[in-house]
Amino acid sequence: MRIASWNLLHGLGIPDGKYDHDRLIANARLFSEMDLVALQEVDHGQPRTQFDHQTELICEAMNLPYHAFSPALFGTPGEKWQSAHHPDLPQFGVALLSRRAPLAIHHFTMKGAPFGAPLFIPNSGFIYIKDEPRAAVAMEFENFVIASTHLSFVPGYNVAQLRKLTKWLKQFGKPAMIAGDLNLPPSLIKKSTRWKSLAQLKTYPKWGPRTQLDYLLVEDPSMWGAITTLPTPSLTISDHLPLLLDCGIE
Repeated sequence: MRIASWNLLHGLGIPDGKYDHDRLIANARLFSEMDLVALQEVDHGQPRTQFDHQTELICEAMNLPYHAFSPALFGTPGEKWQSAHHPDLPQFGVALLSRRAPLAIHHFTMKGAPFGAPLFIPNSGFIYIKDEPRAAVAMEFENFVIASTHLSFVPGYNVAQLRKLTKWLKQFGKPAMIAGDLNLPPSLIKKSTRWKSLAQLKTYPKWGPRTQLDYLLVEDPSMWGAITTLPTPSLTISDHLPLLLDCGIE
């Protein structure tokens, strides 16, 4: 089972800071050998990304027939948005793509912090950003369950969200994986949970990685069989490097 996790920064080009529909598709095709792909910072009908439904576009480009998207907010992140469901507004969230049909799809929402923090924005530097709601989408299969998520960048709130998410996944009674941008360094992952990442790689920032923020996190690595970390493709979008691995679970 080949699994990848990637914060795609809604397809924003680095270093030009622009969105290009064709460039998004070209980058997505580099993941066509994957069986499961967890995506974060995905746009759905956003003006800033040409109103593209990115989950569907990427799913087709990666040649993966099944997909699920979970909105974290309705509106435009960093501008005007709401957490309440509103089908007429653009959406922003996380997604899972799969080669195999899932038995079920599950959604989990988490409140953001009531305040923000300085955050590094490509081409803009450090800017104070208000925190936003978070979401997770999970696919349940016969022998395991996997969730894609993007946790808060506010210290402490991301730890609390991670603990809530691990507790939620345990209810399925199967080996579980959290794939995504957890906004936590490895030292805090180790202190805040007993779960372990199947891949160790500095993923942020892409142009000079200094720390790992992206994980393929599991409670018991032995349940996932032999693990092989796969080479990272050369990408022209996003400020994060993806994680790719091959594991023995079926």
